[in-house]
Amino acid sequence: MKYTLLIICILINLKSYSQESKEIVTFNTNEKLIKKVVISEKINNTENLYVISAQNQTTREYAGCKWKSSLSNSEMKTFIKDLRVLRNSSDKEIVRRKRILKKIKNDRVKVKFDMVKCDSEHKTHYFQKSCNRNLTFIVDAKQEEKIISIMEDNFLQKEPRVSNK
Repeated sequence: MKYTLLIICILINLKSYSQESKEIVTFNTNEKLIKKVVISEKINNTENLYVISAQNQTTREYAGCKWKSSLSNSEMKTFIKDLRVLRNSSDKEIVRRKRILKKIKNDRVKVKFDMVKCDSEHKTHYFQKSCNRNLTFIVDAKQEEKIISIMEDNFLQKEPRVSNK
């Protein structure tokens, strides 16, 4: 009896720590070295986190890097708001604590995450230290609009509904 009660308590406890991941947006960048960027949402009982993960293609000249950055709900809302503000303003750059958004030519935005290093655990050259490239990718206007619209729809679904009676 004690053992079954213990097992039930453990299973309930493990279920409370379980996380569900849902992919929201996926796109390939239009750079010389194409990166696949995925924005997903990790859902758990205490808090929702947004994960931006990216991976570039391995070529003869470049080693394949992988990056993963976690953003809270408020940080992701700020990121999306910054994308929209940068698009509609005359500002050339928006600098935040973790990231930099910068307008570049041909109506594109360069996104750079300062605190996110490559976690592929590969070397950049023979007999050198491990790769420490920051996560940087370029978003064109179509991709930017897609990201903004999908993420805003996602935020709206999370908002509590107010009923007028």
